[in-house]
Amino acid sequence: MDTQTGMLALDPGSITVTTAAELARAHSNPAGTKLCQRCGDPYPCAVLRHAQQVCTLAGVTPQTAPSPIAVASKHSF
Repeated sequence: MDTQTGMLALDPGSITVTTAAELARAHSNPAGTKLCQRCGDPYPCAVLRHAQQVCTLAGVTPQTAPSPIAVASKHSF
C-alpha cells in the first residue's frame, strides 16, 4: 500500500506484473479490429483491461515492463 496515495502498489519486477504485461501485449489489437486478435472477444477484452490495471498499479506500461522469463531467471523456484 502506498502511504501517500492510499493505493495498492505492486513491484514492477514481480512475476505478477510481468505476466500481466505479457498478457496485455498478447491481447493488443494492432490491426484496429473490433475483436481481440488473441481471444476473439470484443476489443478491448477483459484480459487486456485487467492486465492494464495490474501494470498501472505497478507504475509501468505493458511495453516497459520486463519479460516474465527475465524475472524468473533471477529467482530460484
